[in-house]
Amino acid sequence: MQQVAETDPMSYYQIAGIHGLPHIPWGEPASADQDPQTGYCTHASVLFATWHRPYLALIEQRISAHANNEANKFRGDQAERWRNAAARVRLP
Repeated sequence: MQQVAETDPMSYYQIAGIHGLPHIPWGEPASADQDPQTGYCTHASVLFATWHRPYLALIEQRISAHANNEANKFRGDQAERWRNAAARVRLP
C-alpha cells in the first residue's frame, strides 16, 4: 500500500492525509474554510465516532484489496491457502 504513488487518491499517503498529515484536500479542491492545520478529522467533536468509522472502513477496504492482489501472485500448493487468508483480512 505504501508503494502506490503518493499522487494516487487511494495511496497510503493520500488516505492518511484524510485523517491527519499531510493536511491536503482529498478528492476535491480545497475550500476557503478548510483549516490547513487540522485536516479533516474531527477528534475534538461529537462527530468523531461517526466520522472515524467510514474512514477506517476505507483503510480496511484498501488493505484488503492489496492483500488479495498479493495473494493472487502465489502459485502452486500454497496459492489457495494464501487467497483464503487474504479474503479474511480485516481490521479488528
